[in-house]
Amino acid sequence: MTHSFSQARIRASRFQAHKEIAGHDAPHLAEQRVRDGEGRRPTLGEVAIGSNDFRAALIRWRDGDTSASASLIVPFRNLVTSPRIGPPTIGLTRPELAATPLLDAITVVPDVESGTIVPVTFDFESAADEVAEGAAAGEADITYDVGELVNLPTITHGTPVTTQALKHNEQLRADIDTLLTGGLLVNLEDAVGEALVASSGVVAHDFDTDVATTIRTGIAAAQSAFRELGPGMVTVALSPTDHATLDLADFDLGQWPARIISTPSISSGTAFIGRLGLAVRAYVNEVLLTLGYIDDQFIKNQRMILGSMEGYVHITAPAAIIAADLTGDDLS
Repeated sequence: MTHSFSQARIRASRFQAHKEIAGHDAPHLAEQRVRDGEGRRPTLGEVAIGSNDFRAALIRWRDGDTSASASLIVPFRNLVTSPRIGPPTIGLTRPELAATPLLDAITVVPDVESGTIVPVTFDFESAADEVAEGAAAGEADITYDVGELVNLPTITHGTPVTTQALKHNEQLRADIDTLLTGGLLVNLEDAVGEALVASSGVVAHDFDTDVATTIRTGIAAAQSAFRELGPGMVTVALSPTDHATLDLADFDLGQWPARIISTPSISSGTAFIGRLGLAVRAYVNEVLLTLGYIDDQFIKNQRMILGSMEGYVHITAPAAIIAADLTGDDLS
């Protein structure tokens, strides 16, 4: 199998850019970093982002001129390049890459340069107390479980496309990049759901009367769980079906001290409740969108577009998470 790929690495944090780009203000464009191999000629995109035209348009964009047109690359968004020979055109569009609310509820650690991490799980029992003058301080019990070195797994997929299709449909590359990147993020969110289910340290919460009552008492339990971990919003993560059941109950959910999100990454029958932003981490690297040839695509006038990223999910503080049974069945 032969490969001839030109690569452009889009480095940025999608998760911060998601919040900035979703608003009406001009996004803060993160630094675009492209790594050149020895002796490799720069791509058209690399030439474009180093041009004076790019810098001028970037200034106009930041000043609020949304009509500015130049080779701008929006952090972690789709790279829209013209397939024609000549200066590339990169659209300043603001599409949503994927519906992944669970990723916004946790802590995402971007740009893991080494591509490896050592996952640490911890628990804590406070000994804070008032002591008499000259008396010894109590000793807090901090438990660390240091795991084995983990190489960040690679998540990838791709699609073939004809050169004619790219040439005759300028929006097609944008759509393909958006869908490929969205697929990677959905897979990462699914990994968060799987990690929550697989974690052995989460606190089980029994079914109580109905779904609404169970979740509300689960929120109360989460407010008391691992308080020393730090302040943060309590999040209820559940399936779309269970969320619908909760919405249809006769409760004023707006008065509940928690944010409620639903995603297919959580299976029906269980709600995970807690300060997920403090207790769950996803370690990720940049999305790599690659356009090139593979096998006999060159003589068939075809290209292959690949999307890939590295990502790993770890539950750092399972004792801060409540797993509420919404069915009445024993979770164990």
